[in-house]
Amino acid sequence: MEPRVTHSQPAREPTAHGIVNAVAVDVPIARLCADTSPRSGGFDLAHLQALIDSPEPTPPIIAHRDTMTVIDGRHRMRAAEQRGEAMIQVRFFDGTEAEAFRLAVELNVKHGLPLCRADREAAARVLVRTHATWSNRAIGLSAGLPAKMVAGIRRAMASASEPHARIGLDGRVRPVDPSVGRRRAGALLRSRPHASLREIAREAGVSPATVRDVRVRIESGQDLPPAVQAAPVNPVAPEPLKILCELQRDPTLRLTSTGRWLLRRLSSQMISTDDATAIAGTIPPHCRGLIADFMRSCAERWSTLADELEQRCE
Repeated sequence: MEPRVTHSQPAREPTAHGIVNAVAVDVPIARLCADTSPRSGGFDLAHLQALIDSPEPTPPIIAHRDTMTVIDGRHRMRAAEQRGEAMIQVRFFDGTEAEAFRLAVELNVKHGLPLCRADREAAARVLVRTHATWSNRAIGLSAGLPAKMVAGIRRAMASASEPHARIGLDGRVRPVDPSVGRRRAGALLRSRPHASLREIAREAGVSPATVRDVRVRIESGQDLPPAVQAAPVNPVAPEPLKILCELQRDPTLRLTSTGRWLLRRLSSQMISTDDATAIAGTIPPHCRGLIADFMRSCAERWSTLADELEQRCE
């Protein structure tokens, strides 16, 4: 029996990896598998009974299309089954099994019946293996754990296959040992002293601010520093809106003209995934290239400023 579409929404909703289809379809419960879950304790009977007794319609669950494994909504599916229902609404996830597990962890960390600490640690160990190039902070955000704890888990699981670079929350690739990029930048600067900072940064895989610092050290006769220890990070990276709210409460920003200007600028940059998808679909074709160029140009300037701020934190 083919799944039946029950209502229409925007076609697909992107996640960090993979796609969750926004269109919910009716699927026979018997076709779904609920045996795999980051939750080791099985079903919460009190929560399950509350769902069985609830008069509210059951929200769609999320399942992995290739394996029909339930990613989020095992309790909802079991409650529907206990009520004698044969069908349930499903939003399908299109991606790999590793990506499906990551999404299951993220969703179960955030919703009303969150994963216990032991389950989050077990999930982090899986993510360190399946997403080895992700930064500690990125894995911590998915698993609901401090980045320092993820670093400890990674050290305990260290092997010869440890990647030389990791992907951060911003999607940028950074070396595990920052001194490698600095040494590469130093060698390039010595061989091509008149090259631009951005050119050297691109080839060395570091930020222009890092290249600038390396150039100053070379010109002043200083040795390039060894690997820089990363500054402590927040246990779980907050959402942009939470960051903005925190900054808006800071009197050193609120009570200065430059600070207020910056807060207004930051507020104007807020855009959600849903907003981006909606905007992309309404821009006239003849404007798309120019708008894309403008956005990239602005993003590059913000990125350069972010590099400068990060450099000053070292």
